[in-house]
Amino acid sequence: MTTPDQTAEFLLDHREKQEPVDNIPEDLYPASPADAFLVQERVVARRLAAHDGKPVGYKIACTNQRVIDLLNVSGPFPGRLMSHSTHESGATLPAADFRLRVMEAEFAFELGEDVPPGELPHTAETIRPYVTAFVPGLEIVDHSYNDFTIVGEAAIIADNAIHGAALFGAPVPEWGSIDFVHHAVTMQVNGETFTTGSGENVLGDPLYALAWLANHLAGRGITLRAGERVLTGTAGQIYLAKAGDTIRADFGAIGDVNVTFQ
Repeated sequence: MTTPDQTAEFLLDHREKQEPVDNIPEDLYPASPADAFLVQERVVARRLAAHDGKPVGYKIACTNQRVIDLLNVSGPFPGRLMSHSTHESGATLPAADFRLRVMEAEFAFELGEDVPPGELPHTAETIRPYVTAFVPGLEIVDHSYNDFTIVGEAAIIADNAIHGAALFGAPVPEWGSIDFVHHAVTMQVNGETFTTGSGENVLGDPLYALAWLANHLAGRGITLRAGERVLTGTAGQIYLAKAGDTIRADFGAIGDVNVTFQ
């Protein structure tokens, strides 16, 4: 009988070697989203142990309808952010550390206190008191699949929601008056505008996406903790970065975040 550890070992082996695969083999494929999250927990635990790291928050995948349609999934699902693959704005990262460098400009939030799991369901308004800062975010999506649009929801969940790395700009504590729904974010590639999106593309409101995560985790017996950061999902089109590229997510008056691939 296949165990989550066996599937996690398969995924981690191909990640480490940067060997692409068509999919998780049938005998290792998670039977349900719940099983996929069990695999994800093993994947994250082993990566943290290998890098002497710790969990620092979450990413939410598939909050953008365009991505939901592209991947043919039922809706959003989370992955874990980890200390060893989370960086400050201005970082220079070796391009060779990633098989792919799929860039997403994302609204992110930092929690100021634990979100009590008993207060369900949270909404965009009820989640506000738990947020201590808005943070400009970039996610690097990376995975070992030849075509991630056809592998299925469970395969993506299992591989830590195909998270590669996260970058954060300076936190903005005075965020309460910001209209995230209509706020624009521009992704620039080597100083040139590539795409412009807005918070409306993130489940209609990035704060609602955060509330969705709190509700989802509570259903799994998990609490969002003070100090954790949450990437809420891509606000615009994705860009496949190359070695030598500098990628910047510009949130206008509320900050920016950038990374260069060496």
